[in-house]
Order: sequence, then structure tokens, then C-alpha cells
Amino acid sequence: MIPFPNKKYNIIYSDPAWDYGNTKNHNGKFWGIADKHFKTMSLKEIEKLPVSDITKDDCYLFLWTTSPFLQKSFKVIKSWGFKYSTVAFVWIKMKNDMSNFRKDGLGKYTSSNAEYCLIARKGKYWRNNKSVKQIIFSPKERHSKKPDCVRNRIVELCGDLPRIELFARQKVDGWDVWGNEV
Repeated sequence: MIPFPNKKYNIIYSDPAWDYGNTKNHNGKFWGIADKHFKTMSLKEIEKLPVSDITKDDCYLFLWTTSPFLQKSFKVIKSWGFKYSTVAFVWIKMKNDMSNFRKDGLGKYTSSNAEYCLIARKGKYWRNNKSVKQIIFSPKERHSKKPDCVRNRIVELCGDLPRIELFARQKVDGWDVWGNEV
């Protein structure tokens, strides 16, 4: 495993490598194929990450999840030393030309077309800007890549504070990063 940072942050932004287990649906097709794109982690492995060691006393966690992982997300939030606050962002996946939302999402029961970024905190509550919008309309890019605008919205909401992206796939100015793909 990549060594964890030894710096402290006010903002943790994370898109865990959730293990969907490649469960087959009733047609014998896979739903949840994350491990075909990157190394996934079990819930216990994610929970054991020493995230609480890199947080300042006042810190926000922005945690991406999908519907099947909502309940597990609350376990991760607690194990990392945070308390759930609300849904920070809802990403509605659009067609590339932005003409309509995508209708080809995967899902065990309904075709999922949204992902959720939960917000949790430890310490004092603060908000730098009260006009940050929750809904994000953006095309889907490569597997599991989140819209770039989310990082900007986080800074707009919380301020220009020490921040890190966990499970990062790219380096971004102003952000420390940790993950197998950077």
C-alpha cells in the first residue's frame, strides 16, 4: 500500500475504491465492475485507513458513494472519526452533448444515473459560501472519474484550506493527493 501522508488537513475528499463483488444480475450479466478498472478494497480495508490521523480538529469529509454503498458509507464516516451531516452533491450523469440525462446506468433494481457525495465533519461547523449548489449536471467520463467542478465547489464552500484527495486519479493544483493512480 502507498504510504499515507503525515500532514493534517481541514478538507478530505474521497472516492473509495468500493468492491462491488462483481455480482451477477438475473440475466447473468455483471453489475458493478469497478475491479476491471482499478484495484478495489473491502469495506474493512477502507475503514482501517488512518484518515483520522491526517485530520485537523475542524475538518470536513466529502465522501463519494453510490446507492448500494450508502449504508456502508456511514460506517466509513464513523470509522474515520467523522459524523454524517448531509448530502453535499448529487451528480446527475448527462449525455456528452448535455442534451439529456443518460439512460444507460447500471443498477440492481433501477437503472442508476446518479452518484452522491456525502458531507461529514468533525469539530466546528463553518461555511465560506452559502450559494454552493448541490446538483451537478455533468457528462460521465472514464470509469469512476468525478466531475472536476466538485473540487472547485468544495473550496468555494469551505475556503482555501489544507486539503487532500484520497483515491485520487490525477494531480490537481492546490490539492495534495493519495492513491494508486497518481
